[in-house]
Amino acid sequence: MNLLPENDLNKIWENFRLDGSTEALSLIYYEHFDFLYDFALKYTGDRSLIEDSIQNIFGYLLKRQKKLTPVSNLRYYLLQAFRRELFDQLKRQKKIHLSSEITENPELLCYNKIEDQMDSEERDRVIMLVKKSIAKLGPKQQEIINLRFNQDLDYNEIAKMLSISVDSCYQSVYRSIKFIKEDIEKALGDNQNLLLWVYIGLKKIKKN
Repeated sequence: MNLLPENDLNKIWENFRLDGSTEALSLIYYEHFDFLYDFALKYTGDRSLIEDSIQNIFGYLLKRQKKLTPVSNLRYYLLQAFRRELFDQLKRQKKIHLSSEITENPELLCYNKIEDQMDSEERDRVIMLVKKSIAKLGPKQQEIINLRFNQDLDYNEIAKMLSISVDSCYQSVYRSIKFIKEDIEKALGDNQNLLLWVYIGLKKIKKN
């Protein structure tokens, strides 16, 4: 997955830093997961350790949100923090080594882990609720959601295809995810995995 331009990433960071938006943090996570994962594969093939290290970094950001400061380069900031966390984990477990492991769709590993914990009835209900929420979005929002999550186009590709700005594309996805999360929360209640459930639902739904 291609990363957003740095200016757009910094805007998302400011939304999280200033407003505590979990949707903004979720987008940062979604945009950087495979970037951080690929970096870690150069040092270890331990998938669980890599996932835990990424989760630790984002858990730290969520906990320290009110004390975070502006950054000029979010990718570098996250990579620096992740590298430190990863190496600390590896040193504790004495697992520092190079790995040539190649994985397909690494950004889905965390989603698959959460999905495996859901029974089929719960998963089907989430997918149904996400589908109903998407139907409440406007036609343009539905199209952007489909292109982003079902067709796996990046924001630049979607913006070019629809003749809109990259920022408008990001804002549309941001608002759509926020709406879907709030909409299904009415039925499922508050849950720490709710945003990941939204992504699972988005990935499972294919536009007819």
